[in-house]
Amino acid sequence: MKVAIYLKNNVNPSVGGNFSYHEKFIGAVDNYNFTKTLEICFVGRFGQEKVQLQKNYFRLAPAFLYKLSDILIRLKIKTLFKRVFGVNIDLCAHLDARILKSNNIEIVLFPIQFLKAVNDFPFITMNWDAGHKTTFAFPELIEHFEFRERWYHSEIQEAMAIFVESETSKKEFCTYYAVPPHKIEVIPLFAGSVVDLTVEEKIQVEILSRLNLEKHNFLYYPAQFWAHKNHYNLLIAFKEVVSSSTGKNMKLVLSGSDMGNKDYVISIIKKENLENNVLVLGFISNQEVYTLYKNAVALVMPTFLGPTNMPLLEAQALGTAVICSNLDGHREQCGHTALYADPSKPDQWAGAMLSILNPETRSSLIKAADQYRATSPFTIQKALEHLEKAFMKFSSIRKTFQ
Repeated sequence: MKVAIYLKNNVNPSVGGNFSYHEKFIGAVDNYNFTKTLEICFVGRFGQEKVQLQKNYFRLAPAFLYKLSDILIRLKIKTLFKRVFGVNIDLCAHLDARILKSNNIEIVLFPIQFLKAVNDFPFITMNWDAGHKTTFAFPELIEHFEFRERWYHSEIQEAMAIFVESETSKKEFCTYYAVPPHKIEVIPLFAGSVVDLTVEEKIQVEILSRLNLEKHNFLYYPAQFWAHKNHYNLLIAFKEVVSSSTGKNMKLVLSGSDMGNKDYVISIIKKENLENNVLVLGFISNQEVYTLYKNAVALVMPTFLGPTNMPLLEAQALGTAVICSNLDGHREQCGHTALYADPSKPDQWAGAMLSILNPETRSSLIKAADQYRATSPFTIQKALEHLEKAFMKFSSIRKTFQ
């Protein structure tokens, strides 16, 4: 079977996890030797000059034609013409199908959530969460509630298969959207490319000095400033830490793009008199992220949204202890190698952070994580192996029609 991986143009690094996943996944697929019965290529809507990949790339219909097609679909004009006149007026779909078929491509994989950029052609989608159903009514989830519901109840149901990042996510889709388990395959989440960097000790020292930080004297939370990322409860817990004798000099570093909640977070910092202990960096480079992971006393991840999160894997791969929300997906990721706390209970977070300041506790967690990763499915190598098996499974189904 010949599979095309869709390349989304201009994925902005500031979007966080989507960029990290897309970047690492595309590079890994391009360098992976799949079984001879599978042929993998890439497709997209930009010119060949923008693509630097080993595997073949084919350009689909231009972006403006897809945008026009999308408008026709949203206005239901395409559906009207098909019902009344029996005619498909989607020129983009016609051109895409012609290009795909002429290159013997049989199915397209979209490696970003909520993405289906080719119409009327067999496809596989990747999805991470049903967060608007599984957690609370945070503004950013309610804002897109109708879009998400339309996606999960309609468009995603048209996919030949759904690839998810964990067994927890698979259970969620089966529970909330009645997707049969045999249509869902787990392609495990993996750490982003930040773990593949090598940042010289000298550069790390320079970065820490510039930020006025000391090794193992700060906690690190890399997360965009959304409400569901739960900076509020973390700050309330952190105030208790710095009020103690063991944590009075500790700092908390927050990095990530502002998604509308940053000013509120800063106001809480000021209200709780934490200005001298909390550093708000915004979006930072991979070198800086690497340095903060490597030198933090621990990663803290109090998010309400799962099932899984990439920073847990990145921190552990770089030898950093982890404290995270007690979500089922987090426990699937980390097992016994992390400290867990209820994201809605600051006292639990304060206790976990104070506990992690103990060198023996921290060392024990790091050692356990090193051993756990040897058999964990949450690696890029395991993800590629699962991907290959999944493609082979759906190959026999796709071959049933032309």
